[in-house]
Amino acid sequence: MSDLISLNQVPEKSPGEQSQLSAIVSEEKELQQLLYSLPTGDDQVKLKLRELGEPIILFGEDKADRRERLIKLVLSNEEYKDILMEDEEDEEDEEWETAIAEQEEYYEPVSEDEAHCDRLYEARQFIADYSLAKSKQRLLKQKEFFKNFNEIENLKKRRLNNNFLQKFQLIGSNLIGDRALSVVKFSNDEQNQYIACGSWNGKVYLLDKENLTEKFVFSDHDEKIGGLDWNPNLNSNLKLCSSGAEGNICFYSLNENNNRKPILNFEKAHTNRILKIQFHPSGKFLASCSFDKTFKIWDLEYSKNLYQQFNGHTKEIFTISHHPDGSLLSSGGLEGIGRLWDLRTGKSIMTLEGHVKGIYSMDWHPNGYQLCSGSGDCTIKVWDVRMGKDYQTIPAHNKLISDLKISKDGLSMISSSYDGFINIFSWDNFIKVHSLKGHSDKVMSCDLNETSNYIVSTGWDRSIKLWSNDKNVII
Repeated sequence: MSDLISLNQVPEKSPGEQSQLSAIVSEEKELQQLLYSLPTGDDQVKLKLRELGEPIILFGEDKADRRERLIKLVLSNEEYKDILMEDEEDEEDEEWETAIAEQEEYYEPVSEDEAHCDRLYEARQFIADYSLAKSKQRLLKQKEFFKNFNEIENLKKRRLNNNFLQKFQLIGSNLIGDRALSVVKFSNDEQNQYIACGSWNGKVYLLDKENLTEKFVFSDHDEKIGGLDWNPNLNSNLKLCSSGAEGNICFYSLNENNNRKPILNFEKAHTNRILKIQFHPSGKFLASCSFDKTFKIWDLEYSKNLYQQFNGHTKEIFTISHHPDGSLLSSGGLEGIGRLWDLRTGKSIMTLEGHVKGIYSMDWHPNGYQLCSGSGDCTIKVWDVRMGKDYQTIPAHNKLISDLKISKDGLSMISSSYDGFINIFSWDNFIKVHSLKGHSDKVMSCDLNETSNYIVSTGWDRSIKLWSNDKNVII
């Protein structure tokens, strides 16, 4: 105890001694930083020696000796130190540029106006609340399914479903318009009483499902129809939406009193051809993608473009698809790359690489963690977003896959192709259980109704065809 002294008894250092100590500490930090910047791998050590103009190998020298020699050279030569520090600054600049590039994969607001930014914030907040509620319902449903899962009963159900899928046959056909029919969609009311199809002549045809006869014809686009979608909010007056190659997006109420004209029109929504459009599951927003390499999100309540994405794809964006909960948006480009975007934060969260040709169609499975993409490489990839990679690759067709659709019950999937076929797959093992042949040329689009007992397809041959597994239904 007698050897202990208080801190007050410690002699203070003079200003000169403190300055000398600081210089020593600073020199040690600089030396430590210099040593950290030196490479440890032998190949990198040799490259650094060559850069400094020194022999890369000396007789009898091993890897450890070589790095030791590099350290001594750098410590003994101020010029070498400067070269090393410059290299380190270049690496930091590259890291900064990479960080900036990653940051640019956020959505870009259309306007810096305070009111617009407030609306964008409100929209993201709504999407977050909406998607959380939907995901809670979905997860509870999945937990209940696995809690009561019976392997034997499930096997019986799969066999019955496969038999159900094998019974599809052509029940009706009609020629529409004077050019190829590019897209087709069942209405999402309980009876799926209407079918909407778009033609390359710029017209949208509304047909009666029972007999495939024309009910309405909308002629508000100047060029090819690229996208069609029905509003999931059945109470909305904006029932049907269409997009054209001239860059316009039109909304229809299907009310005969409005003279069959669009009740809302986004003129020049994109600077190039618009391909797919899709309502958000809430019905409050619309997503559109285009050959101008962008996709945009539109606020339907305010009739304005909320935000747009210029970065992420190097070629034209051909397809988009909303997650069932409404939290994510997938996009597929003609460079063969897919991306997942978080609508709540506005950031690209996953890159889907695997296709060797362009992606032309995408659809989410109701389970919320599997996504399908159809490509010009004739395959369908099933992506598991939990693992961040493709879970299954299906050699689906012999030519480009133009469209695909997963059933609402998640038990099956259909796809259309330029090979002239509509193929039906069982979801549990991704085996093709049936092929439908009726079109004389390329099949451009296909769709399933809510109960999965009707399939509709349109093609290059200007025909629309209806398929069913009920032999008693013939149009």
